[in-house]
Amino acid sequence: MVANAAKQWLWILAVLIALPLAAQFRTPPPGSAVDEAAKATAPASEHKKAIDAGWRAMVLTETPGFDTKPYLETICAVVRKNWYAAISESVEKPNTRSGEVTVRFAIVRSGEVRDLHIHESSGEKDLDDAALNAVKSSGPLPPLPKGLTPDALTLQFHFLYKNRKGSRWWKGQ
Repeated sequence: MVANAAKQWLWILAVLIALPLAAQFRTPPPGSAVDEAAKATAPASEHKKAIDAGWRAMVLTETPGFDTKPYLETICAVVRKNWYAAISESVEKPNTRSGEVTVRFAIVRSGEVRDLHIHESSGEKDLDDAALNAVKSSGPLPPLPKGLTPDALTLQFHFLYKNRKGSRWWKGQ
């Protein structure tokens, strides 16, 4: 009887000691003091926001406290549709081509696209042109959301051409 009671007390003591040790490995919840301190000390380059882990559509402008994901998803749908059209119009033998293109551009408050340029070329003019034309033909885009404080958003879109497996406008998993 005494041996069982001693085992129970030892077990309870082990749990009480282990709890604080396990808590140190817990990820702090978003908005916690630790999370906020990490954001405050992170270099500016780490503040880029991708709309989804698998997508390569990124907001490069600081938007503190504003969720750009719904707006960016709308923009992505429009650009993606226009990119598919641009591929069929300007890319020779698209099902046999591979390449990656990254473009950067700004959207001003009115939805006008400005400063559109190739950030990383595929090395193939027609693939680069299809990506540029996808963004150009999408303008004007919807105006920036009213609660968004910057007067322009700088975005980066990554277009991936995959031979025979179908092109996607973002890099997948």
